[in-house]
Amino acid sequence: KQWYQRRVRGSHAAVVSSPCCYGKIVNSDTLSYPKSERFQRVIHRSDDYFTVSRLADHNSNSENYMKCVDIDRIEHLSDCGYEFASISKLKPLTCSPKNNLIVAFK
Repeated sequence: KQWYQRRVRGSHAAVVSSPCCYGKIVNSDTLSYPKSERFQRVIHRSDDYFTVSRLADHNSNSENYMKCVDIDRIEHLSDCGYEFASISKLKPLTCSPKNNLIVAFK
């Protein structure tokens, strides 16, 4: 889940995350989506965001949908004061179909 986003806010912790289960993203009492200010200006309905996240799990074009969700994540980290936030890939690329790696530090 997105617990790390709550934990790192206000701290100086580095973030290294390999997200999975994109389609299980849901709003809660403490989290709402999209996370970043940039995505909130473009995607006004959480249901639209959840459609993208579900397609990241169950679509032949999953890579593009995963990238959309992960860009929202790194933009949110930037909103929280992280100076460097990027998406890279786990190696070897065949280690997992969900091989994105998010790295961020202040």
